[in-house]
Amino acid sequence: MTFHHLLSEDISNKDLKINLKKIFSTDEEKPLNSMIHQVVTLSVCLALQNQAIIESAYSYGKDLDENLIKAAHIAANTMAMNNIYYRATHLINSRSLSQQPAGLRMQGITQHGIEATVFELMSLAISAINGCGLCLQSHYKQLQTHFNDEEITEALRIASTLHALKQSCFIAQSNSV
Repeated sequence: MTFHHLLSEDISNKDLKINLKKIFSTDEEKPLNSMIHQVVTLSVCLALQNQAIIESAYSYGKDLDENLIKAAHIAANTMAMNNIYYRATHLINSRSLSQQPAGLRMQGITQHGIEATVFELMSLAISAINGCGLCLQSHYKQLQTHFNDEEITEALRIASTLHALKQSCFIAQSNSV
């Protein structure tokens, strides 16, 4: 199953179809190598919590080894927690609150079993999905010395396009009720 098969024939999907084709086409050279592209895609899809999209991501990431799949799970789970906590403390905008220790176990950030920069890129893409500005800034700072802006932008394109796919699937399902 591919991501394209999840789209209805609705004309409102034209831009999404084009973007999916551009990002997931095997014909074009991508800014990210295939393994990184696949694991970022899987981590984002797990964060989106849509079963059909997750199944498509596993199909797309068929070349990923067990360590990468496990790391994608850790990234999705850890960012689900961290993005809420840090987004909230950032938006409350209290100096005293932001100086409090989080008190949340986060060993997965360092014990994921893959290259740290790849985990960081997954975390950036998931943080975009979850809307945590503080986390986005933090991950971006960590990535700047390892990935160029084109590669970082590709991870953000993956996240935004798959988020739009989730929305499209939701609308299609709502219209069928």
